[in-house]
Amino acid sequence: MSESWDSYCARVSQAGYDGLETWLAALGEERTAMFTALKTHKLSLDLLSGGGGSNFEQYLASFIKNVEDAAQQQPDYINCHTGK
Repeated sequence: MSESWDSYCARVSQAGYDGLETWLAALGEERTAMFTALKTHKLSLDLLSGGGGSNFEQYLASFIKNVEDAAQQQPDYINCHTGK
């Protein structure tokens, strides 16, 4: 995405959508901007989640961490991308 979260969420809302499905933004300013824009434009949040790593153990640890982080945000749902 090359625009700000506020601009993106404004376009999503103006297009008639009630929310968006996206990957959770990184910690810090980007995540704050994401949640501020969602609230400002009254959009619900649906999250994508997956994992990474060079072997199964790394992937599993990453997957668990990412799903737990997503769940803490209390989205309407989490769409898990588990294939690798």
